[in-house]
Amino acid sequence: MNRPQPNTKKYKILLGALISIIVLCLALPAILRIWWLYAITVLIVGICIYAIYIFTNNYKNQVVEKKLCDCITLKEIFDLNKISAELGVNSAKTRGLIDRCFKKGYLDDYFRVGEAIRKKTDGQNDVLSVNAKKSPRRCNHCGAVANYYENEKAVCIYCGNIID
Repeated sequence: MNRPQPNTKKYKILLGALISIIVLCLALPAILRIWWLYAITVLIVGICIYAIYIFTNNYKNQVVEKKLCDCITLKEIFDLNKISAELGVNSAKTRGLIDRCFKKGYLDDYFRVGEAIRKKTDGQNDVLSVNAKKSPRRCNHCGAVANYYENEKAVCIYCGNIID
């Protein structure tokens, strides 16, 4: 099974390099006393700050995905609400994280049953995809329409309310 592994060393090196570039860009025009260089410096510093923002968000996402996979695989927490409490995020964000981890192949040994996750046993395929069919259902609260499995406890993907 493929598992997310945030590369802390890589991010520390990248952040250190970007911060060094920012410091150099801010110090160089003052040392050389070339004032038109400040315009170029502002552009370079802006690009570096944006790159730092992108790198830290990417790293944060990888750390959260690793925590989610550890909750499911190591701690064997399979209920959405318990996973949400363990991660400290709301259930809608947890659903998105679970979907992202399934799409990336981090949870190949597991499958979803409504709001819960189950572990596949030897030779077992995804029970929902083999035995059940999807049908569209309308949310009573927000009116959104989405496809759900017949036996699945349907929860609106937009507002989070349970669909009857």
